[in-house]
Amino acid sequence: MLNIKNVTIAVETKQLLHNISFSIDAGKVHMLIGSNGSGKSTLAYALMGHPRYSVINGSFYFNEKNITQFSTEQRAREGMFLALQQPVMLPGVSVYTLLKEAWRVRSESLFSLTVFDERILAKARLLELDETMLHRPLDSGFSGGQKKKLEMLQLLVLRPKCAIIDEIDAGLDSDAFRCIGKALQKLREENPQVALLVISHNERMLEFLKPDAVHVMIDGRIVQTGDQSVMVACSRKGYHGTCR
Repeated sequence: MLNIKNVTIAVETKQLLHNISFSIDAGKVHMLIGSNGSGKSTLAYALMGHPRYSVINGSFYFNEKNITQFSTEQRAREGMFLALQQPVMLPGVSVYTLLKEAWRVRSESLFSLTVFDERILAKARLLELDETMLHRPLDSGFSGGQKKKLEMLQLLVLRPKCAIIDEIDAGLDSDAFRCIGKALQKLREENPQVALLVISHNERMLEFLKPDAVHVMIDGRIVQTGDQSVMVACSRKGYHGTCR
């Protein structure tokens, strides 16, 4: 579903990622790990078409379509989604309104407000979010844990074909972490064909996700790929080129 082919990424004149290649099939989970500043979030932003990040070599393919020059909106319409590590506030735009309009675009002529309301309330309950939060401005005045839950709410409601999840678990207490894990399990249960790229430092994510592949990134390069044992080794030994 997602093919990253020999991609080099730069911001202005500085290269941050170097010749990155891997692919994720439908229904598979890949995890991307590495120390802070290794380039993991850079890849996430570049995959979603952030204009600051330039692809100076290689290509991104989604469902065999070259999306390298697509805008963020075009990529989202194709079925891609990015859950942000640090969500951006949108004062004046409520959580409910944002998701309703996004759902309307995805549903086109099949849009039903009743179905939407049932869906958003069910997902809010799963994430232990109070219904009143849905009518507040997006990420304005929310705690860190609530912001991360709202990212997951968007993911669960919109049901993309491919989701990139950028350290959604960082800084969470045990209850919030459990909710995020349950939400990811629910996403895969409802949509077995979703492709996931999960960026995380947290070995506990393995309680909820059994990744098909783990990629280790150091200094903007993929230096190792393996199974979930790679994540365990890196979490305990650090990132030193090889974690075994």
